[in-house]
Amino acid sequence: MAKKQISEQCASIVDAICYWQGYQSKIGRERFIHEASLRYPVADTITAEGIAIERVVLEKPHPIFIRKRIDLVIYEEDKREIDGDEYLKAIFEFKLAKKTTCDKYSNEHQRIFSDIVRLAFYNLKNKGKECYFLMS
Repeated sequence: MAKKQISEQCASIVDAICYWQGYQSKIGRERFIHEASLRYPVADTITAEGIAIERVVLEKPHPIFIRKRIDLVIYEEDKREIDGDEYLKAIFEFKLAKKTTCDKYSNEHQRIFSDIVRLAFYNLKNKGKECYFLMS
């Protein structure tokens, strides 16, 4: 049951990003302004699926890497005032693909790798938490 719910949630998030990209295309925008623009359709989808808005935080300081931020976090309950990772349920990192992402000697590879490594360290430190990397 839990796996089905997670896959349905992931499908809803993918749908929201596709609709958002369609909207961006419809208004004549060839690319997103910033990867932060991915946070809002994802947060809206998560809250529309029944997760209370008080449980969702955008741009939370990363608990391991001092000068970095996590794009979106979901708390188990409304625990945002409590300091500590034990109440986090899931974390999300977003990346926008750039024209140079596929280039063989692109700096983009490091940018993407760094986000994935930060997720891996977080996951290693906090077993049982959901970690998602979404690249569009």
